Amino acid sequence: MRVTANQVTLLRLLLLPLPVYMIYKAVLYGGGLPWAAAGLGLFILLGLTDAVDGMLARRYGGTPLGALLDPMVDKIFLVATFGPLADLKIVAPILVGLLFVRELAVTALRSTALERKVTFRTSRIAKLKTTVQGAGSGFIFLFFFLQDMTILNRVMWVTAIGAALPVVALVLMGKKPGWRSISGFILLEAVVGLHYFAGPARAIPLIMVVIIGFTLYSGAEYFWGLRRVLAKSFSQTPLEAVRLAAVALAVPAGVLPVMMLGGAPIYAILIILAAELVLGGVDNSLAQAGLRPKVGADIWRCGIQAAGGAVMALILVAVQEGIVGPWGVPVVHAVGIGVLLVTLFEIVRRVRGKEQIFTAEFEG
Repeated sequence: MRVTANQVTLLRLLLLPLPVYMIYKAVLYGGGLPWAAAGLGLFILLGLTDAVDGMLARRYGGTPLGALLDPMVDKIFLVATFGPLADLKIVAPILVGLLFVRELAVTALRSTALERKVTFRTSRIAKLKTTVQGAGSGFIFLFFFLQDMTILNRVMWVTAIGAALPVVALVLMGKKPGWRSISGFILLEAVVGLHYFAGPARAIPLIMVVIIGFTLYSGAEYFWGLRRVLAKSFSQTPLEAVRLAAVALAVPAGVLPVMMLGGAPIYAILIILAAELVLGGVDNSLAQAGLRPKVGADIWRCGIQAAGGAVMALILVAVQEGIVGPWGVPVVHAVGIGVLLVTLFEIVRRVRGKEQIFTAEFEG
């Protein structure tokens, strides 16, 4: 039986909770380095499957479902990596929030452009951004967990040599290295340099700043390239600007910060963020088919998300100050689950009756 790109993508999605559990087991439940190594190794393995499903899609042809699933799972992968990094305070939560503001805003912007039959070519920086996010998060985890400097130094030497090999091989064969090879070489050597000259602890925030730099710059490219589309859309439907702001900010600014408080429903918050990114992908497909939902549906949902985040934060602060008893924590978890259900319901509502848009040629 032939393995399809969609099947590989779905396998990556189904296995993603496992490395997240391993990372939390390593940090919070005494698992230590073995669990961390297993989690990081599985993250890397699942990341590599992205290249596999891409190869299969090019060989056998893509499908409408694959066009939705692949970018959607890439976004969920970001939640699975950067969510724990923020929650465990390995990196500054505000930077992770900025990352997801960009991802949600650009996804919503694509829906606006697709609705108006406007396409925008992905730039090299935008393509490189995905690699920088994935590789950067991997190195942050590595620097955080691997405290044995002897082993870490060896890993960095292997990284430096491995980064140089593709470029050297191409030069020796008389070929000109492409921009991907050169960019990968420069970025990986820069990580190695940060490790040796700044040390692992200082390298972590610096790597995160580079990740955010690529993320925000590529987002700015999208907005600048579609500025006329946005201006026309906002002038015809002023609430479109409210929708864009609400979708971009409600979860990163209203729900995600709750993770910083003790007793927060981490599982619900991470799934809410993932579900919102999934909803953005669904909207992209619907907009391309000329079926984008009305503005009011997004504004109401985002209002509930932001209000739910505010309620959770207020109750948890009250519990910490002794104003509210321990019963406040279960209430917060109930609110988190409620917000999650609202988001999931909206996905189901938008997909229901339109399955043919996503499932056509599933086995193609």
